[in-house]
Amino acid sequence: MKKIRSLFIFIICILALTGCVRFDATMDVKLNGKMDVSICYAMVDMGDRDLEEILSDEQMEDYKENGWDVEGYKNGGYSGYIIRKENVSADELSDISDEFKSLKLTRKGLKYSLEWDIFRDARDRDFSGDYRSYVKMSGAQMKLTVNLPAKAQAHNATHVSRDGKTYEWDLLNFDDPDGIYLDFMLIDFKLMAAAVGLLLALIIVEVVIFKWLKNRKKSGKSGGNAGGKLLSSLKSLAPKGKGKKK
Repeated sequence: MKKIRSLFIFIICILALTGCVRFDATMDVKLNGKMDVSICYAMVDMGDRDLEEILSDEQMEDYKENGWDVEGYKNGGYSGYIIRKENVSADELSDISDEFKSLKLTRKGLKYSLEWDIFRDARDRDFSGDYRSYVKMSGAQMKLTVNLPAKAQAHNATHVSRDGKTYEWDLLNFDDPDGIYLDFMLIDFKLMAAAVGLLLALIIVEVVIFKWLKNRKKSGKSGGNAGGKLLSSLKSLAPKGKGKKK
């Protein structure tokens, strides 16, 4: 995975020269703890030669041998490549981290932590905040998006979706010296507890209704027997008729 790091450094260099690049990384976290990862590298259309500089045939083969899918990207005057891989494990992400020297995905029990000091290489190249503003004005875009199955416990994302499951970092407007961090769990235990509580409440209501219907049925039978006995008693108390005279 050395190629990812070399590509990122290449993008930083292009930013320093033109600012006209796009870097979009998306991580879809699954309930099994693995992720579908997609990384887009693109620059302003300037001919096929520039695309070869972004990703050579040899690099494509290296990616494919490591299980990555490589496809061309062309949109809005930008051309480049999208690199995808499904079911990436934490160990594989750690391998990428070694090459980036900053990307980590760690797990402690049920809790996951994602940390990425993504501008570590950029700081070494004096990619300052003022210069990032200039780069953004030139049309560049650098973004990281993480989609979770449940709301995160802690994060420093620059944007969060309404449902609280999608976290986005606009890297050109991101100044946290500690880098990106995201703490999350694969299951929303608050939601699960609420669901279990609702289920228990429904079971209790069902039991109460069942007992009420059973008692009502018994009361109905008792009432019927009592009515029959009362009628028999009344008949026995009634005067007997006299026989007819001959």
